[in-house]
Amino acid sequence: MDTGILVVGSINIDVVYTVRTIAAPGETVHSLQQKTLPGGKGANQAAACAKAGGQVYFCGRIGRDGRFISDMMSSMGINLSLLQIDYEQPTGRAIIQVSKQTGENAIILSGGTNFLVSFPPFADVQPMGIRWILLQNEINQGASVEAIEFAKENNALVCLNPSPCTAELSKELPFDKIHALVMNQIEAETLLQSKAGSSIEQLLESCMERWPGLLFAVITVGPKGAYCCLRREGLHHLYQPVPHAVKVVDTTGAGDTFLGYLISSLAEHPVIEKSVMTDAMQKAVIASSMACELSGGMVSIPNISSILLKMND
Repeated sequence: MDTGILVVGSINIDVVYTVRTIAAPGETVHSLQQKTLPGGKGANQAAACAKAGGQVYFCGRIGRDGRFISDMMSSMGINLSLLQIDYEQPTGRAIIQVSKQTGENAIILSGGTNFLVSFPPFADVQPMGIRWILLQNEINQGASVEAIEFAKENNALVCLNPSPCTAELSKELPFDKIHALVMNQIEAETLLQSKAGSSIEQLLESCMERWPGLLFAVITVGPKGAYCCLRREGLHHLYQPVPHAVKVVDTTGAGDTFLGYLISSLAEHPVIEKSVMTDAMQKAVIASSMACELSGGMVSIPNISSILLKMND
């Protein structure tokens, strides 16, 4: 059985400012600390898959200024043979404010090379044995559409993290060819153009009804854990709380950590039974909560050994 995971996505240079409180419109605030770190949802998710033990390939594009990120990804065992180097355009940037009080963040993205990603010829990808393709919404959609077409022709599964999310996204990408959605509550409400007051379960069922090709949909709810609706001889609702107290330092990359651990766990199984999804969600929730206890995106992702220790506590 193929078990490879191909992440087609963004690489960003994260410039992180720690502030007492996130600046409101019209407000100027002092930074308590500044760091330059590797990031981007695609790169973070690839790193999480690798740290979870997955066989990971990455397709994206960086400028010459992003080489330190590709070096770090390579050191994690991520295959970068599909990474494109741009000698004219700069690597994407993320300007991140992190609240010292709450650990919450506010992010501004500058696409850079992320909007110039091209999906490689299918023949270059076919020998990799891809089981899952992970997509976000931080790169040009042409590359995402090509990745979805590759999945259709090669019996791979597609997981979309619709972030950043717009109400038009479901019209811009072929959602009928997507097998899994992983998102937070705000992204789910935006995607569905849902009325205020819908429960998590209602949002999940709406996704499963609107896109019958979905195997599952997941909504993460921060410190409360994550909810899943799994299509397996009917619809099954699962909930995984955070099993331990978390001292939040920085939530940047927590959702990417969750997704990487979830898909890496699922890639080991030919069929997603309830027990398989339950185990994958437990690992993903523990990993994402541990990532919140350190500063930064990619650098805060824990290794699988730490997750297994937590699960056995």
